[in-house]
Amino acid sequence: MFTFLYLFSNLVGYFFSFNFILNKLKVSEQRRKRAAYLSLLLLGIQLVSSTLCELVALDDLAALLLTIIIFLAVIQKFLKLTVWQTILIPIVVPIIGQLCFVIVFALSIKVFGPITM
Repeated sequence: MFTFLYLFSNLVGYFFSFNFILNKLKVSEQRRKRAAYLSLLLLGIQLVSSTLCELVALDDLAALLLTIIIFLAVIQKFLKLTVWQTILIPIVVPIIGQLCFVIVFALSIKVFGPITM
């Protein structure tokens, strides 16, 4: 349940983040579809890099840096961005995704009670 909640809240956070960023970049056509593709892509990259870092016994910071570097390389292929936008987007979007996770997690604890194992 916790893993599904984590993935779902990150996906929703990434979608809203990319939708906001694409709106600020003045992308008008198929903005929601592009935001959905980019958020699924980032979530997939994050899952792969976290799995690799767990297998090699590295910490979460290494997984975050690996995610940012891989996503930075991938995003340059899809969007025509300036240098500061290319650097800023992979850093800001996961932060907003984590913020959405914290909000959803706090609300779920408030509604359903604490998690017991």
